Amino acid sequence: MTWTLDILNPDGSPRAARSDAAPSGVWDGFVWKWSRYGDCLTLNFDAVMPDLGVRNRDILALAIDGVPVFKGPVVEAPHPRDPRRGTVNAIGCSALLYRRVIGQDSYQNVDVAVIVRDLIQKYRHPAITYNPALIPDTGKILTSFRMPWRPLGKALELLAKTVAGENGVPFGVLPSGEFFFGADQTPSVPIPYSAVSGLKYLRVSGDEVITSNYMVFLTRPAGTPYSRVEQYRKVTTRDSGGAVTDVREEPQYTYVPATYIYRADDPDAALYGLETATLVPGGADIFSPVPNASLTANGTNLTNPGNVLDGDTATFAAHADGAYFSEFVLQQAAGLAAPQITGFRARYRLQGGTGIPGLRVTMWITYDFQVVEPQPGGGSITREYRTRFYWDLPDTSEGPIEVVGVMPLPADLLGIVHPGSFTPTDPTFLKTEIYVTVRQSESVNTPIPADTFRLYDIQPLGLDFEKLDTIARKALSPPVQEPTEFTLPYLLSVTPTVTLTGLPGGDQTGDVVELEGRHDGKALRSTTVKLEQPGASESARIIRLVAKERAADAQDDLRAFLEGPV
Repeated sequence: MTWTLDILNPDGSPRAARSDAAPSGVWDGFVWKWSRYGDCLTLNFDAVMPDLGVRNRDILALAIDGVPVFKGPVVEAPHPRDPRRGTVNAIGCSALLYRRVIGQDSYQNVDVAVIVRDLIQKYRHPAITYNPALIPDTGKILTSFRMPWRPLGKALELLAKTVAGENGVPFGVLPSGEFFFGADQTPSVPIPYSAVSGLKYLRVSGDEVITSNYMVFLTRPAGTPYSRVEQYRKVTTRDSGGAVTDVREEPQYTYVPATYIYRADDPDAALYGLETATLVPGGADIFSPVPNASLTANGTNLTNPGNVLDGDTATFAAHADGAYFSEFVLQQAAGLAAPQITGFRARYRLQGGTGIPGLRVTMWITYDFQVVEPQPGGGSITREYRTRFYWDLPDTSEGPIEVVGVMPLPADLLGIVHPGSFTPTDPTFLKTEIYVTVRQSESVNTPIPADTFRLYDIQPLGLDFEKLDTIARKALSPPVQEPTEFTLPYLLSVTPTVTLTGLPGGDQTGDVVELEGRHDGKALRSTTVKLEQPGASESARIIRLVAKERAADAQDDLRAFLEGPV
């Protein structure tokens, strides 16, 4: 029943060690907490500081019988010269993830775990150990990820939320100091009621229950700024015989981007009816490449037009020799079981364009919608809505460059084609086209030189409702009905759930929210287990409420900014 306490410098390098054989200032043992997945949370113990020799932000690593149980920095302690006994407080190494800033790294079309492994290798605190075996592939491919000059911990939070499943992926730092991303979902550990002491049925709190979340996830255009936008409406009236009796085309009107809402519901949402509204986290990847199977592609006066969608960024379609113009067109019909195109990513090369009279290379995305309204006396009225965004593509000097655009529908059009919030089963709700054209002004009547323009890749981007659902569900907080706390006379291994068997009234299975280990001065060990509702005290409840209110205020301020005048 031994313990060792390694005292490390703030950079993680070793400096001293204490043990039960030579405690050097340590009194009455240790109390530590860790999460259901093994992430270190806190460590507390009493000591005499001049004998202990610990200073602010030193790293402490505690092991019981040679098994690591905690590692993390000191955040509160008595004065180093105070001869009196006082309490030393440390927090887990996971806190160090939020004190490291990542660079301008950019990732495309890779597994979430690939991004995490790279970020941890490059930017982790030296007290944290990198072990790639603890960061397994997730199966979730991100089309794009970039969060320059943000805390590493914030980037990891966002990456964890993109992985499928309501709970996402847990991450943290183990007592060994190793970073982990993902955890084995072990079966519930059975614990007989006869082995339990100090069983407490905690007070049930419902002040944080949320069963529906309306998440704002798109409010403005993003990416490469568009050159111009055109919008018009056309109303065509036909008589009972189908003959056109009137055509009215409305003039251009101002583009006001729509606010896109995704709604996530708990299974008991209808019963409780407790709602909130949030913003999608900054930098979240909410798009997926639109599969080629849902697209129709056509190339005119281009060599090898099939190269544009072959997935190989080294191949390309080129302007053909002797051609006066060329174009590439992608179309997606309405009503498909596919992501609705909302933007694109394209790579091209344009060389020598400035020396060709009247040359213009343009890319545009068009949203088309048509609705036919039968009239009571016969005949019909057809309403057509069109919004088109243009990008005038400049010369690239040498190699190819990338342009990216995300274009929300106009607010009034979205209200027509898709009123209300989005759901995971929504089909494509309007016709969308992406054009790339190479042409000269009409006054010039000479062919454009071959290979002046190359189009390497166009990747239409669609809304990924699976990702949105995963992120939106993070704000849900369904009611907890049986918060429970109990103590075991041994150190319990990390487990996400436990089942109390033989309990009066029937077995109880619950999610572990906190484990508290204890090794006292007499070398006695115990584990306190809290199920489903951590910090059930009144003071903890008030602190959580204040924090949530402040977060809600910040959300409201940001939403007002995002949805203000364009």
